[in-house]
Amino acid sequence: MTNNEPIAIAIVGGGAAGTATAHYLVQLLDKQTRKNAALEIDIYEKRGVIGPGLAFEKDNDALLMNMVTKDASLFADNLKHFWEWLTLTKQEQYKNIAMGGSSMAPDGFLPRGLFGHYMGHTFHDAVIKGKQSGIHLRERYCEVTEIDEHITGFELRTSTSEKYKYDFVVLCTGNSEPRDFYKLQGHARYINNPYPVRNYLSKIPQNDRIGIIGSQLTAADIAITMSHGGHQGPINLLSRTHELPAIRSILRPHNLRFMNLETLEKICLKKNSLSLRDLLRLLRRELKAAGENWQTIFFEHSKINPRDYFQNGIKNSIKDQPWQSVLVAIDQVVEHYWNKLSEKSKTEFLNTYHRKWNAKRVPLPITTAYKMSSLLMDGQLKFSPGLKKICPKSSHTFFAYVTDQECSAFTKEAPHEFDWIINATGPDRHVDLTRTHLVRYLIDNGAVNCNPYGGINVDFYSSALIKPCGKRNERFYALGHPTNGVFYFVSSLEMISNRAKIVATELVSQILGLKMLDAGDSQLDPMLGEKIGIAHE
Repeated sequence: MTNNEPIAIAIVGGGAAGTATAHYLVQLLDKQTRKNAALEIDIYEKRGVIGPGLAFEKDNDALLMNMVTKDASLFADNLKHFWEWLTLTKQEQYKNIAMGGSSMAPDGFLPRGLFGHYMGHTFHDAVIKGKQSGIHLRERYCEVTEIDEHITGFELRTSTSEKYKYDFVVLCTGNSEPRDFYKLQGHARYINNPYPVRNYLSKIPQNDRIGIIGSQLTAADIAITMSHGGHQGPINLLSRTHELPAIRSILRPHNLRFMNLETLEKICLKKNSLSLRDLLRLLRRELKAAGENWQTIFFEHSKINPRDYFQNGIKNSIKDQPWQSVLVAIDQVVEHYWNKLSEKSKTEFLNTYHRKWNAKRVPLPITTAYKMSSLLMDGQLKFSPGLKKICPKSSHTFFAYVTDQECSAFTKEAPHEFDWIINATGPDRHVDLTRTHLVRYLIDNGAVNCNPYGGINVDFYSSALIKPCGKRNERFYALGHPTNGVFYFVSSLEMISNRAKIVATELVSQILGLKMLDAGDSQLDPMLGEKIGIAHE
């Protein structure tokens, strides 16, 4: 390109990852740092609105955030950003919000749709600030179906058969659909993707029997939303395991004594990688130092009655449970530890401990726990672990088979019958199995390299795509769900924010033709997201 040609960046996906990336690009590329580099940023979104994405689009008000309001920010370096937007700006229509039992208190839980509205405003603010700095931030409401790289850059093709050229691309395509474990796709009463709930809530007769595959946060959300929407028929959580989600309790700051970066460095200096045994040993020591026993946390409640589980969990939520604070603190180092785990240990962890870890690390909001307890006590909701298979019985019904009759709501004589099956198992980790046309196209054309643990390979420190030849593609980046496997946590707002800042920093560094971005003499730690002098306005 010549000095007179604008630099063009495509952000494919307008959810949390795309919005955060656009925000950081505009923050970094102000008039002073851009100088003569004209810049155009196009952000693609097929849903017709940029900001919320699927996770936070306006849906049902019973769907609450799973983090308290004061910590629910799009920016990990400014946790008060959402709260300040909510309370200090002129959002009068939200000042007295009381939807779905939510609360405007800092420690309350607000509807996801409201947070999506905040993200839309955040993007709008980035557009305005970009204009002030001469940055053209443009919205394109269509689906990107193909991306091809040429010597001069990239060519993107859309579902409307249009073609556009770019110098850099950032892939922010969001979560994939759940995996159809029981091959039920095509059945009229099978719902593979539970969001948005509004697509099917009114279509299900009030007294129909509903089977929800899964027992974690998504399954709880769907069960509560169905009941909140007036459903009166039985609802059954169908799970292969006995795992039920933890219930959020009081969190306090925790300084990691054993499972920290210093310990990891010492281990890797000795043997270059981390074993699962090393990881579990450090976790046990960290929990023990906090007065907790890891066996009690992860294993002892495996077959407790679900009614008792929720009642006990609600009682304990007002108590100090240090193990929850420990697991939150581990978020700051989890990607480093995952990166250093041996290949064998990663496989073993995913097969043996991943479900247990997620059940404890992603707890239910207390409001959600109260509603789940109420549904269980009323008898409308039941929990059936040991799910073996689900088969269509007819065009209108399904049979579900379980192997664990001890804790099941099913009888021993016959499989249980359902009128509807909803898949609430969460996004499929493996993008090579996804039906997303763009990801499939990139894989089939050799533009990306699949990671054995789910996503596509990117550089751990920069999020630049790794070509099949093993080299970094410094013009093509990805963050969020497509990077599953390289990173362990890919969907939390904190991780998305940190990675978005890293990608924006890498792009700015290249745009300015510098080896490293000078940001007020402060540097960005690739994983911990240290501040780089960006102030939120």
